[in-house]
Parts: sequence; C-alpha cells; structure tokens
Amino acid sequence: MFVRVVPDDAQALLGREVADLPVPAWTPDGPRLGCEASQRAVAWQMLTCPADAPGRSLYLSAKGLELLASLALPSRDPAPLGLAGTQRLYEARDILLATLEAPPSVPELARAVGLSARSLSRGFSRLFGQPVYAFVKARRLERARRLIETDALTIAEAAYAIGYHPSHLSTAFRRHFGVAPSALRPPR
Repeated sequence: MFVRVVPDDAQALLGREVADLPVPAWTPDGPRLGCEASQRAVAWQMLTCPADAPGRSLYLSAKGLELLASLALPSRDPAPLGLAGTQRLYEARDILLATLEAPPSVPELARAVGLSARSLSRGFSRLFGQPVYAFVKARRLERARRLIETDALTIAEAAYAIGYHPSHLSTAFRRHFGVAPSALRPPR
C-alpha cells in the first residue's frame, strides 16, 4: 500500500517542510525498525477496510491524513527493537497465523521463539500495533469473514474452523465488523 501526498499539500497541512519529517522506511514485508506502532495500526486499518464499505473513500482519506499527521509528531515509541528481536517477533506472528484455531499461550509462544513472555508481549504490541490476543482474535474473525463471504462454509462450520462456538462467533463478529455474520452470506 502506498499513501501518496503531493509535497506542497503536505507542507500546507503540516505547516513544515516535508524534508524535515522523520518518514519511516517500509519494505515489502512490512515496516522497518523505527516505524511507530500507531502508524502501523493506521496503515493496517487502511489495508483492511472492506472494498464495498460505505464511505470507504472518506475513511481512507481520513486515515491517510491521520498517518500524515503522525509523521509530524515527535516519536513516542521507546528505543527500536533490535534486528534479532524483530525477526523473532515476525516468527511469533507466523506461528500464530499457522495455529489460529488453537494458538499457543504467550509463555508457550515466547519459549518457541526464544523470548521472555514480557519481551514478546511488549515487542509484539509495538511491532504489530496490538497485543498478541487481539491480533489472534482479529485474524480469526477475518478468516471467518472470508469463509462466510465465499459461501465455503456455514456460519457454524466457520465458527468451529476458527476455534469459536457459533454463538460466541456471532457476538464477536458483531463487535468487530458491526454486522451479524448472516448479513455477509452471499445470496443463493
């Protein structure tokens, strides 16, 4: 994803030279060290905005401005993670994505990647913009949404496929997406 702002517009909005901004570097695999968790969270919200959402253009414009504004603020993140720590956190994320139905606990995950539970929790939140359990819950719900939208499974089957009871899925789904899972079923 790219957020493109014409330099003159950025200067007018921010009241300072664009060249003076501490712009984070991005790679195809995600942000490089030094990018703030809040900026990653905004970028993720932009990436996951449904293509058919009402007001999508306005939402993405607002999030783009939020991201731009965050560049003008001084850094609030503590010292950046080291390369080895960052690689371990990406490894932890990959383990979680591979085991969404029954993810390991934070202590188990920490042992698997060679970090303390505290380092994993703090680093994961900083790098991915949300705690481990919130990350798992969001990915599970996104997977359920894909299964339901593609009509691959019933709502109950989708719930069990992601490790939820059907009634718990409906409640969590409504909270996360603002609609019941049944509203996303394709017409037959």
